[in-house]
Parts: sequence; C-alpha cells; structure tokens
Amino acid sequence: MKSVASILSYNHPQLTIKTINSLLNHFAMTDIYLTHNGSSEANIEYLKSQFPKINHLIQNPNIGYAGGVNFSFRTIFNLSIVDWIYFFSNDTTLKSLPSALPKTPGLYAPTSFRRQGTFLDSVGGVFIPYRAKVFHAKSKAEFYKNKITYIPGSAYLVHREVFIKTGGTDEKLFCYFEDIDWSMRIRKSGGNLEILDDFITTHGIGKTTRKDSFYTFYLFNRNCRIISRRYTPLWQRPVLELILFWKFLNLFYYLLKKQRFSELKSLPGIF
Repeated sequence: MKSVASILSYNHPQLTIKTINSLLNHFAMTDIYLTHNGSSEANIEYLKSQFPKINHLIQNPNIGYAGGVNFSFRTIFNLSIVDWIYFFSNDTTLKSLPSALPKTPGLYAPTSFRRQGTFLDSVGGVFIPYRAKVFHAKSKAEFYKNKITYIPGSAYLVHREVFIKTGGTDEKLFCYFEDIDWSMRIRKSGGNLEILDDFITTHGIGKTTRKDSFYTFYLFNRNCRIISRRYTPLWQRPVLELILFWKFLNLFYYLLKKQRFSELKSLPGIF
C-alpha cells in the first residue's frame, strides 16, 4: 500500500511553506501534492520556486474547501497508484505519523494541537444534529463514547475506496460543515471513522479563513442549518426548529447591536 500527502492552499504562502517543511521528514518530495486553489499567480510562482520538486496542482478560480479537496483527490488518484492520502490544510503542520497504515479503508483523524502544540485542539469531533451543535472531542474516550462523531477537515487520512464510494465532499457547501457531512456519509456507507495513533498535528486555527461576512458569518451559519436539518430525524425536527429560531433571534440582536447592517441582509438566506 502506498500513501502520499496532499495540501490545500489558498494564498498565505508562508503558512504553506511551514506545512510543506513539516512533511519533508516523512514524505519524499515527489509524494507531496500542493493544490493552489484560487491562489494568486505571484504566490503560485513563489511556492514553485521554493519547492520545484513537489507536485503542484493548479485550480482556478477558488472552488472552496469542498471543491478543492475533491479536485485534489481526483487528480491524485488519477495520476498515481495510491491507496491512501494524508490531507493537510495549509495552516496545519505534521508532528508525527504512525509506523503503519490502517488495515481497513476509512477516514482517520490525528490528535491535533493548537498552533505551538501546547493546548489540545481535537481528537475528532462530535455532532448533535437536533441541537445544531458541534464540538471537538478532547480524548479518544470522548470520541468513541458519542453516537455521532466526525473527522475534522484540517487533517486526516483517507482511503481511495472511501473517496470513490462517497464521491468526496459536498461542493455546494463550499466551506464549513462539509467535513461533518462527509463523515456522516462515510459512516452510512459502512466506512470507518477512527482516531489514528501516533498521527499528530498542530493547527493554526482560523489562520487561512478570510475574515469577511461571506466566510465567517454567512457560510458557517447557513451550513450549520443545512447539515443539522439534513441529519435530524423527523421526530426531533420540532426541537431543532426551535433551536434554529432562537439562534436566528440571537444573531439578529447581535448584528443590530453591532450595527452590521450589511450582514443583517443575509439572515433570510441563512435561515
């Protein structure tokens, strides 16, 4: 079985360089694939000059995290005889890899620390659809004791069979909650969702997400609503709708108080 590394990058070349450097102790340059997802020509050429021997995949325009992941994986699986892909967002660094690949196809998460590696970020995640609630698990025990868990999208290991069987992430979501949706579909198809021992990363949370209303407000809240409704059973939907209405009121009050009038106009599209 063969594995390669895939990085998804949207500008931020210095962060991407840090990610690539963290992979070089674990992967040959020819086994590292960097996808430039809507990055500027100047940033693409700069990264090519710094790492001419890795594989540069170029996608223009930016098709979002979900589209970028699918583009990367389709290209890699078509180009190479590869069974496994270790995926990293370009604000993630690799600290260690397991000595052996899993025996069973699936989606596997690392233990992820925040930035400098001092504080734990996640050991997988937990999703409670009828409460529209998502949070990171802080231990393997917490991950495995919960009924509905997911693999966060900042870094993971995925098998070719899983990607082909599920078709990858939902590109209509663009960004946010696509990792939860994909995890749910992988589980439904019979795939494994597990934590992989000795797979350790650090994650610079929020480093590459653009701080504008489209990404941090509209898409997050819209996709939370979409995915919560998608996976909430009918008998729990009344509870979910009450929670979503309460969230709407809270958002309305918050935006009104902060005088963020342009974002107020997006509320009907969110809810």
